[in-house]
Amino acid sequence: NSLEELNLANIFELKYYIVSIQEILTDALAVGNTSGFSEVDELQKKTSTIFAEISNDFPQLKSKINELSNNIANMISTGKQMASKGELFHTQIELTRKNM
Repeated sequence: NSLEELNLANIFELKYYIVSIQEILTDALAVGNTSGFSEVDELQKKTSTIFAEISNDFPQLKSKINELSNNIANMISTGKQMASKGELFHTQIELTRKNM
């Protein structure tokens, strides 16, 4: 398959999912609420499905897709770690305020 045949809908969907993941993790860090992690996991599954479809249709992109998929996984892992620490930080702030 030629790259001209690449489904633009899939590309736009991927961008939407990736930006949504970024926003959820940024919000989680800002407010110390990790309840969005399950949504992040669902979005990651959706990106994986699209990546698999593109890899099957365009084997010449497989290496780049693997790299992007790994980058997203690393972003999610780091974002979750940071947000979890943000949650702990916000808890500590509240405990400090109560004891003042």
